[in-house]
Amino acid sequence: MDPLVGCGASLGHFWRFLADSARQMLPAEEVSVEGRRFAVHRQLGEGGFSFVYLAREVPDARGEDFALKRVLLHEDEHVAAVEREMAVMRRFEHPNVLPLLHAEIEPRVPDAPRRANLVFPAFPEGTLLDRATAHPEAEAFDTPQLLSVLNQVALALQRLHEGGAAGVPYAHRDLKPGNVLLETLDPSDPRARSIPGIIPGNEKEILRAVLMDFGSARPARVQVRSRQDAVALQELAAAECTAPFRAPELWDAPSRCDVDERVDVWSLGCVAFACVAGGRSPFEYSMAQAGGSLALAVLSGKFQWPEKARERVPREARAIAEFCLEKDWRARPSVAEVLEKIEDAADAVATRRVKEKEMEMEMGKEKEKEKGAGAPGATNDPGGEAGSDGAGEGGVVATVFAATE
Repeated sequence: MDPLVGCGASLGHFWRFLADSARQMLPAEEVSVEGRRFAVHRQLGEGGFSFVYLAREVPDARGEDFALKRVLLHEDEHVAAVEREMAVMRRFEHPNVLPLLHAEIEPRVPDAPRRANLVFPAFPEGTLLDRATAHPEAEAFDTPQLLSVLNQVALALQRLHEGGAAGVPYAHRDLKPGNVLLETLDPSDPRARSIPGIIPGNEKEILRAVLMDFGSARPARVQVRSRQDAVALQELAAAECTAPFRAPELWDAPSRCDVDERVDVWSLGCVAFACVAGGRSPFEYSMAQAGGSLALAVLSGKFQWPEKARERVPREARAIAEFCLEKDWRARPSVAEVLEKIEDAADAVATRRVKEKEMEMEMGKEKEKEKGAGAPGATNDPGGEAGSDGAGEGGVVATVFAATE
């Protein structure tokens, strides 16, 4: 290797170190939003014309972190897009929808960039995508966690699809793992029982799921009556909907059709698959295995589960994704029907867990009897010492009780 390459890399790290150190020494930039001041600490992410920062309110009385999204507004259409996103978030408040705490569009100043500033709660653990990619396939979530996350996302979608007070259904149109925030809760945390959609069964950690990024949200019902209408819909979807999670009707809309909120149900099926496939949609996964075109893979509607997912994920959980991934949107279920499917899956999994625990208890008792019968001076008295304190059995009973809650 050319020694100058290594030298350049070392110098690059050195200058980045100096820049980071300088930023820590300088006073944090302050941003005013709706009369509140927020100190910008570090960048969390970026996309398009948007940048997201970790921020603290000034003065920082509660020691609370916030996410500050700053959007560069170069054109009037950018202003309209941000105003629409802000209006959607304020219209559809729900425990599983990321709340917009404060928002403001800066006034015009000659020869200066104009920004919109939006403040949200911070989720330090990141997104569903972060968790799915940080673990091997089918190991990012246990079954109660997987069902809970899907249930919570479906409840957020249901809030949009119902239309709010105005009764106009909306579609998110960009549901993907990167747009679902996660927070780990201890089972003893009171919020674990108050947040809707959490399915009991995990005794160690519970996941709260929150849907974010409503920049692509639109009124859900779209009438297509010409080829021109179809092309316009497809072009809008190509610009705003992430391709691997985009519904077939947004790839190739017929010249006469009615598209509705069930585009999100398709995306939910893709997200369910991604939870156990390293964050990839079914059609990304198919392409990685066999190659070909993403568009053709989506339009075919055909996919296969990873081998580890078939081994580790209960068939009832996998059936939820398959239920959502109906290629014909006219036959695709509503989100209300998906919620019923998730509830049925949770009941079936819990029932099977109870039966498995009962079998384990019976096998344990048989083994204890065999040990007792073979021990010198042992008796067959049921009230005898063997198992009489119930310590080991009590732990199993507690587990069974947790599974049935």
